[in-house]
Amino acid sequence: ALNNSIVEKQQNTPQTLYQKAFDLLESDLYPDAISKFNDLRHKYPYSSWAHLAQLRIGDAHFEQGQFIEAINDYNNFIKYYPNHKQVVYAMLKIADSWAEQMPNDWWFLPSSAEKDQANVKRAINAYNRVLNRFADHELAEKAAQQIVICRTKLAEHELYVANFYYSRNKPKAALMRTDVVLNQYKDLKLADRALLLAAKSHYKLGDSKQACNSLSSIINKHPDSKTVDSAKNLHKTYSCSVDIKIDNSENSKS
Repeated sequence: ALNNSIVEKQQNTPQTLYQKAFDLLESDLYPDAISKFNDLRHKYPYSSWAHLAQLRIGDAHFEQGQFIEAINDYNNFIKYYPNHKQVVYAMLKIADSWAEQMPNDWWFLPSSAEKDQANVKRAINAYNRVLNRFADHELAEKAAQQIVICRTKLAEHELYVANFYYSRNKPKAALMRTDVVLNQYKDLKLADRALLLAAKSHYKLGDSKQACNSLSSIINKHPDSKTVDSAKNLHKTYSCSVDIKIDNSENSKS
């Protein structure tokens, strides 16, 4: 009887209970894992393993695509254990949870650039919080990479809206959007597309000089871009001077 009691105690230590729940998580048995992690938290609320259980419940919700629940779990972990070494992980997973809710491209649905970008901005803000607090942590690199992906989505959205306005014969509104891309997202590889649309918008407004300026910028500064042939053709169509001054800022002024 004594031996059985010892074995039972060994099987019900916080670490053992955590491992059992974690094995369920690793086996994609998420509801069962959540149940076991909660059992651990309730039975040993002050154990360090119970702290980790809170984090893993967030992981279980995340893996099931329950991102709002996951965000809530990760926020609770940060709230109750603010000095835990896994706070950086929880903060990154919050950002990942917002990123997973960003618009996606499917062939049978409208382009992601057409859709609301609120979750993209939330993801960027969350990734920036990771960088601001844990700039030297190994996970900071992933946060930085994800910010580039998210900012590219925002820039693509601006180009989509610019094209929409141009197609509706609203070149001034289109230029406002191309200016956003050229000013706020100039580190991304979208300048040539913004400049091409800016050139067409300027030309439609009767400003052939600024249109040629934008086209020359594509030809001279983005010779390997996919838009360069179109820029060269328009350069001829608009009768642009070969020695036209280039706008070094690549910013099309409306």
